[in-house]
Amino acid sequence: MDTSKSSISIMMAGSAAGEVLPPYAVYKSAKLWSTWPGTRYNNSTSGWFDNAIFEDWFEFHLLPTLKKRSGKKVVIGDNVSSHFSPRVLELCQIHNICFVCLPPNSTQITQPLDVAFFGPMKKHWRQILRSYKEKSSNSATSLQKPHFPGLLNQLMEAIKPNQKHNMKAGFKKCGIFPTSVEPLLKSVSCVPSSPDLIEDSFKDCLNAKRTAVVGGAPTKRRKKFDIPAGTSVTAEDLARISNQENGQRKKPTEKPPKKPAVKPTKKPFDVHQRSQFRLRFTGELLDAGPELQADPLNGLISNLVVSCFRLFCSTRDVADVVAYATV
Repeated sequence: MDTSKSSISIMMAGSAAGEVLPPYAVYKSAKLWSTWPGTRYNNSTSGWFDNAIFEDWFEFHLLPTLKKRSGKKVVIGDNVSSHFSPRVLELCQIHNICFVCLPPNSTQITQPLDVAFFGPMKKHWRQILRSYKEKSSNSATSLQKPHFPGLLNQLMEAIKPNQKHNMKAGFKKCGIFPTSVEPLLKSVSCVPSSPDLIEDSFKDCLNAKRTAVVGGAPTKRRKKFDIPAGTSVTAEDLARISNQENGQRKKPTEKPPKKPAVKPTKKPFDVHQRSQFRLRFTGELLDAGPELQADPLNGLISNLVVSCFRLFCSTRDVADVVAYATV
């Protein structure tokens, strides 16, 4: 929630098994407000997560849940610098936790919560805010902080029936679990951009408009003569010089006409062809194919899937894989 006077951020996290952690709220204030059970609160001058707040969330909110599980744990999130500190990395090393950073500017297709969880959540939140504003006692133009915990409680109750299904659907849509690059490649446009897609009629229209603005056909370029500075000439002199230059020019040697170059047709990438790469059970990338190597985004996606695959091979349960994001 962003307004001119207040800002509240919510950190949500869930596992590939569909488990959802309680929300963690951050107020824009100098002091903390009242809370309700099941939620952890903090505050900052901006209302956003900083290094200290992320450490608090990781150590006292996420880590107690991960400690209950044996073996290696995987935490998936973006690569914001405030999410990495010596304290967080030390805790990860102690408790056998691995971080997987998502490719930059790709959370709309690689972040499970952004893909399938936050959409229904925001829909319920808009309905709750609409009901809140329609009450006669709420004459304020913005959401008051004392009212926020109760509304957040309503939100968590509203999404509870489908939250497990939505969380699992997010991991599947992102290709994290079950591990597959196919869902990600389907989210990326497969049609290559090319100037050849512009219709000839559109080019003709542009040429007509340009000619109309200039005021006629393009002016023919005039010939320049090599005449010493300060020498006066007449039209007859120019004609004579032109004839002499034309006579001195050698006729160009006739060359056989060139065969028109055949432009190779670009075939749209086939989703199955683009994703043809093989993985050993150790998660080692054997053959990514030329299309994936030539496309930086697909390369990042492939690396993400391979990293997740390697870590999945060393975990015992899908509940050991957790993704987090703010809203």
